[in-house]
Amino acid sequence: MMSIFSIIILLGASVALMRPTSSGFLNPALVMLIAWLPALALTMTPVTAALSIYAYLSDPPTNYTLALLSLALFCVAVGAYTVNKVDLPKTLQNLKPFATKGDFVIPAAYAIGLSTFLYAYWNSGLLSAFCGTPTDVAAAQQQLHIRHVSLLVALMDLSAIAIAARMFQTGKTWLIFPAVFPIFLYLLTLQKSRVLFLILCLMFVAIIFQKESRQMFLSSVQRALSFAAIGIVLVLAMYATNVVRGVGVLDPNSAGTICKGPLAGIIVRSPTGMVPGYPGPFPSLPPGGSFFVTESRTMEQVFIYVGAPAIRNFAATIHGVVSSDAPTYGRIALRTFLWPFVDRATLNPSRHLGGINNGTALIFYWHDFGLSGIVLFSALAGMLAQVAFRLAQRRSLLGILLGAIAFNACVMSVFTDMFFEPLTLVQIFLSLVLHFLSVAQTRLSGSPRWLAKKERSSAKAIQ
Repeated sequence: MMSIFSIIILLGASVALMRPTSSGFLNPALVMLIAWLPALALTMTPVTAALSIYAYLSDPPTNYTLALLSLALFCVAVGAYTVNKVDLPKTLQNLKPFATKGDFVIPAAYAIGLSTFLYAYWNSGLLSAFCGTPTDVAAAQQQLHIRHVSLLVALMDLSAIAIAARMFQTGKTWLIFPAVFPIFLYLLTLQKSRVLFLILCLMFVAIIFQKESRQMFLSSVQRALSFAAIGIVLVLAMYATNVVRGVGVLDPNSAGTICKGPLAGIIVRSPTGMVPGYPGPFPSLPPGGSFFVTESRTMEQVFIYVGAPAIRNFAATIHGVVSSDAPTYGRIALRTFLWPFVDRATLNPSRHLGGINNGTALIFYWHDFGLSGIVLFSALAGMLAQVAFRLAQRRSLLGILLGAIAFNACVMSVFTDMFFEPLTLVQIFLSLVLHFLSVAQTRLSGSPRWLAKKERSSAKAIQ
C-alpha cells in the first residue's frame, strides 16, 4: 500500500509553486489541486475489482504516476505565472462590465437555446423511455442530438451563466430561477455532464462576485436556508437521476465491483468463499468470510465520481497494463479539426479502457507526445485558463463566459481533457458571438439604465 506521505509531498510542493501566482481561487493550478485532492485520497484506498474488465483498477498509482501528476501541476502553475508576468492586449484590458439596455442579447440567446433543447427533447422520446431499460434510455439519449443544430443548446448554457452574473450585478434575486432552470432540464436527459458544467460555471460566477454572492445568499438566515434548499433539491435530483439510470438500485446479489476496506458497501456472507461474477475463489476471502458488494452503492459512486478510477486508468496506461496506440503527435489536441477527415475512434485515447473509461486530462497529453506532451499541454492549459481568469476579473461578458469555461476545464481535468474538447471550442465561439452582439447593442442603445443609475449613485457617494 502506497504511503500517504507521497500525497503530502505533492500537496506541499504544489502549494509552494502556486504561491507566487495565486489570486484567491482564480489560479488554475490551485483549482486543479482542490479538484484532484479527493481523487488522490481515494485512489490510495485498497480496492479489489471482481470483474475482469476492471482488473487493472485494483492497483493503486505508483510513485512514477504521482510524479507525473506533480509535474503536470507544476507546469500549469508555470503557465499561469508566465501569463501574470505579461500585460494583456489593450483590447482585452478595455473590456467593460456587460449589460445592455433592454436586455435583448442574453434573453434572445436563452430563448433560442431553450427552444432548441425542448424541440430535441420532445422528439427524442426520452420522456417515455424513463420507465424502459437502460438500452431504451441510451437510444433515446442519442436522439437528443439533431446534428449541428444541437450546438445551439449551448446558447442556453452560456446565457444562464450570463444571467447569474447579471443577478449579482443588479441584485435581482429572482434571476436565479432562469439561471438554474437549465440544470433541471438536463437532469431530465439523465446526462450529468451538462449538469456538472452548469453547476461549476455558476460556482465560478459566485467566486467572481464574492461580495455580492455573500450578501445575496448569506446575509440572513432566510436567504441562507433558501440557498441551501436549492442545493439539497439539486443533490436529490441527481440521486434520482442515478436511480432512473439503474445506478443506485440496491441489489446485493448483483455481480459487480467488489471493494474491501474503507469503501465498504453492504456486507454479505459467503459460505463458500465465492463471489458472484468473480471467476474462482475471491482473493484473501476464506469460506464464511465477508465481502462488500458496492455495485450500485453510494460509496462506489463516490469512488468513481471523484475521479479515483481515472487516475488508476492513467497509471495503467503509462505502465502498459492496458493497450495504447502509438504517439499521435498532436492529432488528439487538434481532434476538433481532424474529426471530419479521420476515424474518431483513433483519436480517443481512452478507447482501450474497459468499463470506467476516464483517464484524466493527462492521458490525452500522454498519447500525443508522451512525457513531453504532459509538460507542453499542461503549461498551455495553465496559460489559457489564467488568461480567462484575468478577463473574468474585469466582469465583462466575454471574460465571465471564458472564465467559467476554463474553470470547468480545470475541475474536470481529473476526469478528462476539456481544454481542447470540440464542445469547448464551440462554447468559446458562441461566447465571442454573444460578446460582439452585446457590444453592438450597447453602442446602438447607449449605456444600460441600471449601470448609469449605479454610476450616478457612486458619484454622489464620492462627493
